Amino acid sequence: MWRHLAVAARVNLFTVIPLTLLLLLFSSRPSWAVAGRALGLVLIFTNTNFLVLNGFYHRFWERVARPRAWMYALLTLLVFPVLGAVAFLAGIVVLALFAPELAYQSGPALMGTSVLVSVLYGLAVFTIEDYRRGQRTAIGELQLAHRREEELRRAHKEAEVLALHALMKPHFVFNTLNAITSLIHDDPTKAEDTTLRLARLMRHILEMGDGTMVSLEAEVAVARAYLEIEKVRLGQRLSYEIDVPDEMLLTPVPGLLLQPLVENAVKHGVRQRGDEGCVRLRVWAEGDHGHAEVVDNGPGFSDHKGSGRSMRLVRERLDRIYGRDYELTLAHDDRLGQTIVSLIFPLMPAS
Repeated sequence: MWRHLAVAARVNLFTVIPLTLLLLLFSSRPSWAVAGRALGLVLIFTNTNFLVLNGFYHRFWERVARPRAWMYALLTLLVFPVLGAVAFLAGIVVLALFAPELAYQSGPALMGTSVLVSVLYGLAVFTIEDYRRGQRTAIGELQLAHRREEELRRAHKEAEVLALHALMKPHFVFNTLNAITSLIHDDPTKAEDTTLRLARLMRHILEMGDGTMVSLEAEVAVARAYLEIEKVRLGQRLSYEIDVPDEMLLTPVPGLLLQPLVENAVKHGVRQRGDEGCVRLRVWAEGDHGHAEVVDNGPGFSDHKGSGRSMRLVRERLDRIYGRDYELTLAHDDRLGQTIVSLIFPLMPAS
């Protein structure tokens, strides 16, 4: 209803003002003066008819005439002259009741004015509705293009996640299987435990897609399982520490948030050291952000070959999840002989 009133207001704005100016310009002529007096009455009845019939008009447009502009224009030329005739008859009836002499004098002028106003009214409605239809069509096309772009972006993200998983898994799986093979005869129990840890770890990695939220406790468990498997391979060359406050264990975090950082420390830090290496994982909260820190006592940047690519993949994944609302830094402390990866990420309330 309000939309119809808005259309009527706009149509009156673009039809009444020009007609009023035209009538004022020729007001010295008797016929035009009579038409001017009748104009207000004509507009009242024309607007009334328009509002009454506009509901049907719009339904017809939406269901039948909308795909064809010529059909809508034809409907306009057929309907609005009829509205003009109705307005003329209504005006004559009212004038006959209250001013018979004026009805007799203004009959021809009222007829012409009614038809003229109605046709102009209809053309204005057609123009406005056609413009609005074009706007709706353009907006619909933009929304469709946006949805397609989002679907393509989502598919691209999923492909990138699969590629990331593929980069993380093969060398690790092959090396772990070799370690398990060597344990089968020497320590069957340890070989069995390692096999189970590997199966659980791989299941978690496959389940944790890009953006999948898990509890911090589950994410830490994945990182711990990875470190335990690496301890089987590296033996005394690897030790680790994990420090996570109990009150943060239920905090939602993206899956595979910490494991890639821990893997980077083992692969490019501990393995390059040659003797006893250590990885420390610490998580804490400050305000509305969480902090994660992975420290290894590896040789530093000069020998961290491949670390740049690994960190780039991690950073790209964080970009997709957090946008710009995170910080990821990699630094080496020569004095302490430590490589430190720091991550600051927004905290989410536990569900």
